[in-house]
Amino acid sequence: MDLEKDRELGAAQAEIKALRATEAFKDKAIEELYSEVQKLDEKHRVSENLLQQKNLEIKKLENEKKDVVAAQFATEATLRSQFAAQKGWGCAYCSLQTIISWFRLQHYSSIDVPSHRLVAKL
Repeated sequence: MDLEKDRELGAAQAEIKALRATEAFKDKAIEELYSEVQKLDEKHRVSENLLQQKNLEIKKLENEKKDVVAAQFATEATLRSQFAAQKGWGCAYCSLQTIISWFRLQHYSSIDVPSHRLVAKL
């Protein structure tokens, strides 16, 4: 009888030991998963920040493109109004005006676009 109880006790102790080992493996697995989730969360934050920066860059480029188009239309309107009165100087004057307008738009220069008379005097 004692031998049978010793066997049952040994089996129960072995089962308890196995359960403790299983519990330790589960705890370790949970820690590893938590660590992986933290790493993925950090990668997600970094990716999100990069995406926000790219979106801001795209918006900036879109605004710059709108400014360029507006300047181009303004330049073309000025060219059309000036071209009508130029008689013979149209192409050269328009080219010069376009170049100077572009330099002004890029903030490379702040000089005014010269008049037809001033260009003719040069």
